[in-house]
Amino acid sequence: MKVILHNKNVVLEIAEDIVFAKPGAEDGGLQECPKEEATHIWNRELNTACMNNGDFTVVEVEEVPEDVEPVKYKYEDGKFVENEEYVPYISPEERIEALEDMVNMLLLGGNA
Repeated sequence: MKVILHNKNVVLEIAEDIVFAKPGAEDGGLQECPKEEATHIWNRELNTACMNNGDFTVVEVEEVPEDVEPVKYKYEDGKFVENEEYVPYISPEERIEALEDMVNMLLLGGNA
């Protein structure tokens, strides 16, 4: 299994099929190449790519625990650890609902 890490070793993507690549495929897309020639790191499973500009690292690991999620975890000293800077995503709808609940509690004296 391969893992793409971003700055501070934050897990960005996890996949089996991550390769170094550069533009030049017949269809105008990326093609696999040696690391030294690569302009991109390409996750072929998700068909996503990031620039190979030094901000990203690819590591190969034996196993990824089930609870490891991109951004929520980091990979340090050979193990996955929780990212202390992780902030869970809260959708705009959920934020509005929480604000409405707070306003109702204030207006109704805590009996929302």
